[in-house]
Amino acid sequence: TEYPNVTPYSFSNNNPIALVDPDGQWLPGVDENGNVTYTAENGDNFKTLIKQYNLSEETAKKILNPNSVVIAGVTTINGNRVMEITGNKILKLDLKQSTNDQRNHQIAFALTVSITDNKYSFNLGSFFLGIDHESDRTASGFQYGFGTDPNKPTLVTINGKKELIAFNAMNWGNNEVETYGDERNPCDWKVARDHRTPRGYADRRAPGLTIYYYLQNWKEIKK
Repeated sequence: TEYPNVTPYSFSNNNPIALVDPDGQWLPGVDENGNVTYTAENGDNFKTLIKQYNLSEETAKKILNPNSVVIAGVTTINGNRVMEITGNKILKLDLKQSTNDQRNHQIAFALTVSITDNKYSFNLGSFFLGIDHESDRTASGFQYGFGTDPNKPTLVTINGKKELIAFNAMNWGNNEVETYGDERNPCDWKVARDHRTPRGYADRRAPGLTIYYYLQNWKEIKK
């Protein structure tokens, strides 16, 4: 077929709990075989694929048939197909048009890919588009960087494990984020903790990136 890596019969790569998100977006992930995937959610179609990843219509047509029926939680685009078309298995999230949840899912995706590829670092620029144009206000004024609302964490999947997270990333240097601990061992991505995350994890802060982990009942605890 013209799109051999997109199938309505590959339901969330046999992992619907980990990969189906009701918020509605193309959900990036890694399947049990280590393959990058992009799974459609409610309301997704050819046009939302273009918008989320800032693709040209010509490129998007090569990845997904614009006339195909896209089924939420079922239609999956394989990263190998994306690699064939773009030269990279990673589709970069367009920060200008992204939602809070999309950003949280993309950073979880970046961490998962790094774990799967046995790397101790990743480049923010490899997963996000438009970093140089992003600026968020901080207590000291404007700083270049981007992140998500700490009052609106997202339930994501990191390396097969459900986590409720928000994050802050600073645009400095070459945007390379080191993800190892003091002994150069993986720190299981527990890279930060603050008053909103009474989780008991040791503080871990990767240069340029802070991830906040929340308890499931964080709202009750905050009260």
